[in-house]
Amino acid sequence: MLLLVLQLLVWFAYIEDVVMGCRPHSFPHCPGWGSCSEPCGGGRRGRTCQSCVFRINRYFEEDCNQHCYNGGWYGSGGCNCPSWRSGRCCQYCRHIYIAHCKSGQKRCGGSPDSIECTECEDGYYGAGYGNGCKECSHIYQCRRRRCTSYSNTKCIECYNNKIFYKTTNGGRQCERKLFDKHSF
Repeated sequence: MLLLVLQLLVWFAYIEDVVMGCRPHSFPHCPGWGSCSEPCGGGRRGRTCQSCVFRINRYFEEDCNQHCYNGGWYGSGGCNCPSWRSGRCCQYCRHIYIAHCKSGQKRCGGSPDSIECTECEDGYYGAGYGNGCKECSHIYQCRRRRCTSYSNTKCIECYNNKIFYKTTNGGRQCERKLFDKHSF
């Protein structure tokens, strides 16, 4: 008899839920989503929901935080970073090869994000994010030159320095040295 009473109660509860718009295998009683397992680069979050028929609990999961930093894009379950970036979310600067850049003299940033050389070898200047090192302008008979831009080149050492040629005009020229009869 007790079993019959229990079955009737369950049946009436089911009928009441169906009359109120509840459908079997639906889980409308859900709290908000839990926190994501990762701050970026793709994670998972979940919540436990309750069905309206028989109040059965079911756990649901979804993907979350599928964003990347510094020009990275999300795909295939993780961040795909530009060649100069690394890390789960592309947050680290990878010091890739830049022709004529001194070792350890690179930094990431800019808009859009890229990498730049902060100190190039002699004869080259840092041309800004994404532009590498560019060659300084030529100075006739200059062996070693430095510049901060193409138009700001100074000769550090002329060929046959101080013997046949010398720097003049604030290092912007190498001129033939004039000799007098007492020079020899």
